[in-house]
Amino acid sequence: MERSGGLCSECAAGETEFFLARSFGHYKPGGLLARGITGLKYKGEKALARELGPLLDRGYTGELMHEAQAITYVPLSSEKLADRGFNQARLLATFLGRKVDLPVIKTLRKTKVTSPQAELGRKERLVNVRDCFDVIRPISVDSILLVDDVFTTGSTVNECSKVLKLGGAKRVFVATLARSYPD
Repeated sequence: MERSGGLCSECAAGETEFFLARSFGHYKPGGLLARGITGLKYKGEKALARELGPLLDRGYTGELMHEAQAITYVPLSSEKLADRGFNQARLLATFLGRKVDLPVIKTLRKTKVTSPQAELGRKERLVNVRDCFDVIRPISVDSILLVDDVFTTGSTVNECSKVLKLGGAKRVFVATLARSYPD
């Protein structure tokens, strides 16, 4: 995936289901942002969401708050949710919603268990999340902000965006804490 002018080649060509995606920062292994995400997501440090969620209203990601009418988040499978005990994307969306005074709505569910995206290559990621999300109820807003922790290939947020649009959203914006570039 080439980067040019801040856009990946798929985004620049208009080949995504989402309208625009922005990340607060870069995911640098061992860096402060990466350590915060790792602590939240894999070490159960839920209090980090209180600090990390509001970061989504800063810089380029903050621009998206003017476009969205509501916030939603990438869901976990029921098995992963039971194992982890919480959905990190939901926590981030909740703290962001409080900061920017937008409603956070549960719109999606994950219908099947998938392999962790972090363990897969680009092509495998695309196949891994295909047809694994569903809309819980019709989307009642035209533009919605989808929140997740890390954007790597965009496979997950693209699939979620496709389903949100089928559910009634006209435009989907994506905000993530970090952008990671696959090898």
